[in-house]
Amino acid sequence: CLEKEDVCNEFYLQMLKQTTDQPDPNGKINVSNWRFLSLTLGIVIPRHKALLSYIQAYLKRCSADSETEEGKFAQFCQQVLTRTLENKNRKYPPSRQEVLCVTKRQPIYARFHFMDGEYRALVFDAAATTAEVITMVTERIGLPSSVQGFSLFEVFGALERNMLSWEKVGDAMFKWEKYGKSTHSQKELRLTFKKRLFVGPLKMPENQVEFDLVFHQGLDDIRGDRFPLLPEEASFVVALRTQVEYGNFDTAASVATHYPAVIEKYLPKHLRTTVAMDDVLAHHQKLRDLSKLECNTRLMKFIMSWPLYGATIFEVLQSYTTTLPKNLWLAVNEEGIHIMRRRSKEPLISYNYRNIVNYSPSLRNLMIVTESLTRGTKFVFNTSQASQIAHLIKDYTHVIIQRKQSTSATQEVAAPPPGQQRPASGQPQLARAPVTVARTPSTARMALPTMATQAPSQQWAG
Repeated sequence: CLEKEDVCNEFYLQMLKQTTDQPDPNGKINVSNWRFLSLTLGIVIPRHKALLSYIQAYLKRCSADSETEEGKFAQFCQQVLTRTLENKNRKYPPSRQEVLCVTKRQPIYARFHFMDGEYRALVFDAAATTAEVITMVTERIGLPSSVQGFSLFEVFGALERNMLSWEKVGDAMFKWEKYGKSTHSQKELRLTFKKRLFVGPLKMPENQVEFDLVFHQGLDDIRGDRFPLLPEEASFVVALRTQVEYGNFDTAASVATHYPAVIEKYLPKHLRTTVAMDDVLAHHQKLRDLSKLECNTRLMKFIMSWPLYGATIFEVLQSYTTTLPKNLWLAVNEEGIHIMRRRSKEPLISYNYRNIVNYSPSLRNLMIVTESLTRGTKFVFNTSQASQIAHLIKDYTHVIIQRKQSTSATQEVAAPPPGQQRPASGQPQLARAPVTVARTPSTARMALPTMATQAPSQQWAG
C-alpha cells in the first residue's frame, strides 16, 4: 500500500467490504478487521478523492452506534484518518509497539530521554511529527517557549541522528526496530531531547530547566570526547563533580574511591590515566562548602569559555590534501565551519557561511567548496554523518537569512517615507543606501538512499 496506489485502493475497498453488514458487530473476526483498518489508516490513506470521501462517509455511518466495538473502532478510525490527512502518509510500516497500542485504540507510548539520564514517558498518535513531539516534551518539562534550538535525536548505541521536523516518530521506531532485528542487536532506540542549534548571543541560561539541559549536554560532550580538555582542566572538572556528588574533601575516601569513580564516570578514556590526583586534591580543597548549584555554574562557565562553545563536533577523515592531518574534527556553529586537529582548542582553518559556495553530501563523503566553484578550495571529508553536517549547515544559514531579513524589515519600517525626509539645515539630503544581504551557500544536493538492509545510520540523508 505504501509503494503502489492501486494496491492501496484495492485494500481499502476489500476492508470496507469485509466490515459491512456483519451479523455480530462485536464478533472476533469483525473486531480483527477493524483493528487492521485502524492501524492502516494511521500509515497510508488513498489519494483517490472519491474513495477517500467514501471511506469518510462509511466511518461516519458506522460510528453512529457507540455501544458496539464496531462503533467504537469507527470513531477511533475517524480520529486517525483526520490526523493522517493533516500530516500526510508515513514512510514505513508500524513498529511492534505501535501495533500493540493502536489495536487497543490507545495512543502510542514511548520514553523520551535527556542528557542527565532522566526520561519522560509521553503518548502520541501514528501521525505525530518530530515538531509536534518536541512541543509536547517542551511543555511537559516546563521549558519556556522562547527557548529555541532544541531537537529530537535518534540514538541507537553509538549511532546518532537528528530527526527532521516533518519526520514521523512512528517511522523512526519501526526503522530502528528492523535494524536491531537484522543485526541481532540487543540495543534499543533512545529518543533523546537535546539542544542542536546554538544561536548567539550565547549567555548563561537563566531558566533552571534550560540550564540543566545544556549543562548535562556539556558534560556528555566532555565524556564523549567532543570537547577539547587538557589534563589540568580535567583535574578541575573532576574536583567540581566530586564536590557535587560526595561533598567536602575527605582525605581517605576522596583519594581512594571518590576520585577514581568520578574520573571513570565523566572523563574520556584517553584522559583517565593522565589526571594527577594531587591536582584534583588541590582543586577539591578550594571548593569546600560550595553548593551543587555553585559547582555546576562554575563548570558551565568553564565549558562556555571555549570560543567554539555550542559548535557540533564531527569526527572526520580526509585524504584529499596533504596540507591537513588525516584525522580531523569538523566543528559547525553559527559562525561557520572550523577544521581542527582532534582534541585541539584552536581551528586550523575557519570559513564563515558567505565563503562556502557549495556543500554536497553523499552516503560516506562530504565535499565542501569555498570562495569559488572553479578556483576555490575544495575539501572532501569521509564520514557517515555527511547528511547530518549538511543539514546543520543549511539550518544555520537559514537562521542567518531570517535574522538579516528581520533586521532589514525593521530598518525599513523605522525609516520615514522619502517624501517626509527633511535634510538638515544647510545640508544636502542623502539617499539611503540599500541594505545588502550576505551571499549564502547554495543548497546542498541531498543524497536520498533507500532503506534496504543498510543500517539506518547509513540513511541519514533525511
